Amino acid sequence: MDRPTFDSALMRSPLFSGMDGQSRAAIVPRFFTFTFRPDDPIVRAGAAGRHLGVMLAGTAIVQARRSEQAYTVEHLEAGRVFCEMAFFDPQSPRTADIIGTSHGTAALLPFHTYAQMVR
Repeated sequence: MDRPTFDSALMRSPLFSGMDGQSRAAIVPRFFTFTFRPDDPIVRAGAAGRHLGVMLAGTAIVQARRSEQAYTVEHLEAGRVFCEMAFFDPQSPRTADIIGTSHGTAALLPFHTYAQMVR
């Protein structure tokens, strides 16, 4: 996904619906993207990490575990935000696996980048 397409997709995310254009234009370039394929792990339960994610293209599932059984608790598609709890709470490890179910692209904003912006 080229940068103009990426920026356009991210600007349409509900995550930014309450922001004015200037604020959106300041934060969007600070995200970075990655691609995933079906069955690729995007996030692992229990892993540390302080990134806020937005699905730009493709689909994924969120799976929680009880004992050894995995349960799908959410389906993610373009525009959906993920990992928001661990982003804002450093003591909160990732609570579920996120696994790609198609080819796709997601964007991540590192917490330290966000923190620099709001200082």
